[in-house]
Amino acid sequence: MHGFSVSIRTSLLSLTVLTLILLSVSQQPLAQTTGSVSPYSRYGIGDLRYGGFAENTGMGGLGLASGSTRSINTLNPASYSSVDITTFSTGVSSNFTTMSTSDTSVLRNNTSLTSLAFAFPVSPGWGTSIGLLPVSSVGYRVSSEEVTDNIGKTKYLYEGAGGLNTLYAGAAWKMLSGFSAGFNMSYVFGEIMKRRSVEIPDSANIFNTRITNRISAGGLLFNAGVQYTIPLAGEWSITTGIVASLPGKISCSSDTLTERYMNKTGSAGNVIGVIKDTIPELVPGNNSGSMTMPQYTGAGIVFRKGMRWVFGADAVTQNWSSFSFFGQHDDLSNSMHLSTGCQFTPGGPDDKKLLNTIHYRAGFHYEKTYLQLKGLRLNDYGFSLGAGIPLRKIGAVINIAVETGRRGTLGSGLIMERYTRVVAGFTFNDKWFDSKKFN
Repeated sequence: MHGFSVSIRTSLLSLTVLTLILLSVSQQPLAQTTGSVSPYSRYGIGDLRYGGFAENTGMGGLGLASGSTRSINTLNPASYSSVDITTFSTGVSSNFTTMSTSDTSVLRNNTSLTSLAFAFPVSPGWGTSIGLLPVSSVGYRVSSEEVTDNIGKTKYLYEGAGGLNTLYAGAAWKMLSGFSAGFNMSYVFGEIMKRRSVEIPDSANIFNTRITNRISAGGLLFNAGVQYTIPLAGEWSITTGIVASLPGKISCSSDTLTERYMNKTGSAGNVIGVIKDTIPELVPGNNSGSMTMPQYTGAGIVFRKGMRWVFGADAVTQNWSSFSFFGQHDDLSNSMHLSTGCQFTPGGPDDKKLLNTIHYRAGFHYEKTYLQLKGLRLNDYGFSLGAGIPLRKIGAVINIAVETGRRGTLGSGLIMERYTRVVAGFTFNDKWFDSKKFN
């Protein structure tokens, strides 16, 4: 009788369960549950969510030339070839943002799950990964008022929610000594709702108007990456990484609903919108189209000294000027994202002192976003600190990162955002695929 690996049977069952979890979570997209709180998310596809986990955030987003045997790096699929043990990673993010104008400020916060990923080695030098990651998030509520002689006060309200996510599957191989290559196939999907309302509170005879537009999207995108490691003198080594994506078209549908309504005061003193009539704008053939996602390219370099020191830098550019939606080009600019960071581990994995096994991290990022409003380019920069705390008895690591930064400006009537983001991640390792057999 041929031997049968009990661990492989368990692994396949676990992989099936994880896939079902990812598909279940995809019904409640991460970007929609995360939600942005920024008024700037009303433009383009919303606030972009760069990939990676808490360990990347702690180093300013560094990751294009990084790879580890015990963690998942989604920033460069070539890194999957380094994974030599079954690994599961997830994370949660809590964001605190103070939005300021020239005369007022307000604090907003939100907390939610950010990502799920799973990786395992198929054979030595061949690794694969699947996961669910956010691409962008939309979440804003902006109002303004004006007073005219004939009508009185008019209130304008702009709201948005939703976002895009990606369900990916990828693989990587070590092809030559020190050289790895990998790819991801991603299904990008989600829904974005944008609503604008006009209310006339001083008149009992004029109906208010609300127009709601819902965009649903879904389509395949591809990206690939390579990494090359060169040993140097002593314990030093240098790794370079390159990533690139193909531009792609994502199928979309756009439905618009116009409502006329009047505000009434309920029994509890709350305001209730009583709808008078609705006008769905669903013209056959006119509500289907596509969204053109632009190509991006990136390069990174990392210097490593044994297991103690890691430091490096990344640069990513994306051609957002080519972005289009339903054949119309949005007024977006090409973006650039720079990251630099380092990690220090005082001792080795067998050190008996917990403090000596912790990975201490620090980083900085600078971004030219794809937004240019009122002639001003919106930039984003921030600093981060982080730590990876190993739990050796259960084969896990708790990763924590705190990032603080600023986006926007007070000039030209725009909004400045000062934010603090706390990210906590959990990575679990287990030998699901082994060679033990029972006859």
